[in-house]
Amino acid sequence: MNQEIQEVFNGVEVTSFKLSMKTKMCCSEVALNCSHVDLLFQKLLNKGNDIYQLNNVINVENQVYLVLGENKSIYTILHLTEKLNSIQFNPEEKKWIEMLMYYACIVFENLKKIDVLLLEIKQLEKDTSKYPYWVSRLFCTISEKEHMKLANEIHDNILQDQLLIYREFEQITTTLKDGHEIPIEKIDVLKENLLDNIYLIRETCNNLRPAFLQEIGINEALKNLIQKIQLHANFEVIYYFDELQNFSNEVTINVYRIIQELLNNAIKHSYATKVIITLQIKDGNCILNYKDNGVGFNSRYTENTSSIGLFSIKERVHAMKGDITFTSVPSEGLSVNISFVETNIW
Repeated sequence: MNQEIQEVFNGVEVTSFKLSMKTKMCCSEVALNCSHVDLLFQKLLNKGNDIYQLNNVINVENQVYLVLGENKSIYTILHLTEKLNSIQFNPEEKKWIEMLMYYACIVFENLKKIDVLLLEIKQLEKDTSKYPYWVSRLFCTISEKEHMKLANEIHDNILQDQLLIYREFEQITTTLKDGHEIPIEKIDVLKENLLDNIYLIRETCNNLRPAFLQEIGINEALKNLIQKIQLHANFEVIYYFDELQNFSNEVTINVYRIIQELLNNAIKHSYATKVIITLQIKDGNCILNYKDNGVGFNSRYTENTSSIGLFSIKERVHAMKGDITFTSVPSEGLSVNISFVETNIW
């Protein structure tokens, strides 16, 4: 949202802060005008709790404050600085801001309702007699979509290879019936094809859900992943991982997938000769650093990382309430820095 406002209004800075209606205290990373906070507090008292109104843009002494949402009597508010040359917002611009805030508030409230709904579902799981039927239907629908995705993957890859092997065996059977010998090399080729399919099936199962993460732990799983990557990669992987034992299942799978995607991206795009990965716990934060000496890319592409296969990484970091930065310029490699607080995620 900050980015959207800054793109429309050149030179406008956006800062966020929280205001408690119980204590009248603010939590902000920047200094705020105390008189503005007092006036804002009074306007919020008069406004009430209905955020589904087109009046979430509050003007205080020519300063614009945007009320994003409220949770437990604590308001999340955005402050907009004046435009360049202290020009005021015109009526059309104010209307655009009001509409933007209206939709933002709806999203904010829907996210709150989703959190409440997920909590209710977890509680209802303990009592199947009160389990809503629509929840079961939802899970069944999600499950069917995953089944369809898996079926397509098996059909397009494994099944086609199996059909080719079957036809090869049919030819061998016909040749033997005609009294001809079968070259041992042909049998060896079929054996290799079968082994390739076994490997592909195992990889498909691991990609769906690496069950071994729970069996051997995140550290050993990552070491095995790196060893497997280096079998067919043209770069050296240097890594260091702290002993990680207290991760939840969700965080474990996210960290594994992030490192897996970074390495896959290096294979496909980086042309690197060396990759360095570290995963450490510092001051309660989990810090994941990645660096390669590959071709890199222009920094303007970091906002559209789907073009280089990094979009899923941003989504996983976002799901863990973490921060991620990409640093890269052409011919100077790529650096990725990720940090999150594991205990604050779930």
